[in-house]
Amino acid sequence: MKEKIVEWFIFSVLLGLLPIVFSLLRLLTRGDAPSILDLFSHGELLLPAAALSGAAVGNLFSENIRRSIGTLICGGGSVLILAVSSWYYSEVTSAIPGVYPLDVKFVAKVSLSFYLCAVVLGAYCRIISEITNK
Repeated sequence: MKEKIVEWFIFSVLLGLLPIVFSLLRLLTRGDAPSILDLFSHGELLLPAAALSGAAVGNLFSENIRRSIGTLICGGGSVLILAVSSWYYSEVTSAIPGVYPLDVKFVAKVSLSFYLCAVVLGAYCRIISEITNK
């Protein structure tokens, strides 16, 4: 089970952070001093949050897993994060500067919150599927 969790963490969670790493490299290459707002205020974490949530739901419900309150909460939470992250990403990226201004602090907080929720729910879904498939 440990191997599956580590595999999920490396290939899903850490690789999902590549857009942030690329933004950081871009800013550093240009001589900018990156801040948290620079890295998270464009919704870059919303796409990995949606991907992690979709994978969690697929993993949880594609297996022959006994349904319980925990699995339903985990699966339902993941579907909710998937839907809201996808919608909010479209909102953030469709903003027109000067016409439709964004509160970048709020976008950064929401993006980070959704990503962290997706990681926690994804880990829980992975653990449930591993425990019940033994």
